[in-house]
Amino acid sequence: MPIPTESIDVDMTADHDQEHLWAPLTNLGPSEQLRLLRARIAKLESQQTTPASSCTSFELVAQNENDAVDTLCSQTDEIVPNNGKEAMADQQEEEEQTKADQTEHLLEKITQIELEVMNMKQWKAELLAKIEELEFKQKADQQKEDCAKIDEVENFEFSEK
Repeated sequence: MPIPTESIDVDMTADHDQEHLWAPLTNLGPSEQLRLLRARIAKLESQQTTPASSCTSFELVAQNENDAVDTLCSQTDEIVPNNGKEAMADQQEEEEQTKADQTEHLLEKITQIELEVMNMKQWKAELLAKIEELEFKQKADQQKEDCAKIDEVENFEFSEK
């Protein structure tokens, strides 16, 4: 059963692209075209029979959502400066903590270096004492050798006479 086209005088597309809308129907058989057209008509009729009160309620919900968004935006505008101040305070606190940590680390390092310097001074003093001891011993040994040579020479001279 064909549908008379003269009874359809409603613009069915929002973008007025009639050729685009009807192009897929040209490739279908008559029964398939009829089925798709009836489905489209049923959809359009159901949209037209929607009660006006529900449309109003949708508009009211949408308006309430817009009001809520506006309220949130104004609250956000008020919060942003505080967040900026808080963020700056947090950042400053972090920087101070970082400086304190670095200072503590440097003080520990200085203490460690001072301890190493003290140990090196002590080691140097021990080495100098050992060097003096060895030099003293070397002088004493040298004196003994010199005395032994002198005694040997004297004994040699005395035995020859």
